[in-house]
Amino acid sequence: MDRGKEVKVSIPDLPGVRFRPDDCEVLYFLKDKLLGRLELPPGLIQENIDPYIYDPMELPKGDGFKRDKKAFFFTNKKENQTTKDGFWGHTTTEHIFDHDHILGLKKELVFSWAIQNQIIKTNWVSHEYSISPAIFSDEERRSIGEKFLR
Repeated sequence: MDRGKEVKVSIPDLPGVRFRPDDCEVLYFLKDKLLGRLELPPGLIQENIDPYIYDPMELPKGDGFKRDKKAFFFTNKKENQTTKDGFWGHTTTEHIFDHDHILGLKKELVFSWAIQNQIIKTNWVSHEYSISPAIFSDEERRSIGEKFLR
C-alpha cells in the first residue's frame, strides 16, 4: 500500500458495506487522521471520547456496534485505565508491520471488574494502537508536532 502521496482519504457511507479494517489499515487511518486527511461518515469512529473512563457497557459505541460488536475511537493515550467499577488491564503487545516496515504497536487490554477485593476478568477486549514516528516524513512530523507521536 503506497501512502506517500498527498490525498484526502474519504470512506463512503454505503449501505451494506462494513468497516472492518485490518491492523495496518487502522494505523494508516490514524496517520491520515493526524495529518487532517481523513473524512469518515458520521458515527463510524467516535471522537472526543475517553473510552477508559467508561465501564464497557456504558461506552458510546457508534452506529455499527449492534451488527459487528466492535466500536472504534480516536483518543489520546492514557496511563490510568481505571473506571468506576473496574479497570482495563494490558495483556499483550504486538508490532504491526507493512512488509518489512514497522507501522506501530497494538496493545490488547481486557476489562476486569473489581468487586469487593475480587478481580473478575470479562470477555470485553480493547485494542489500543500507537503509531510509529518512522512512517511519517520529516515534513509530516513537523506539521502535526511530536506530541502526537509519543
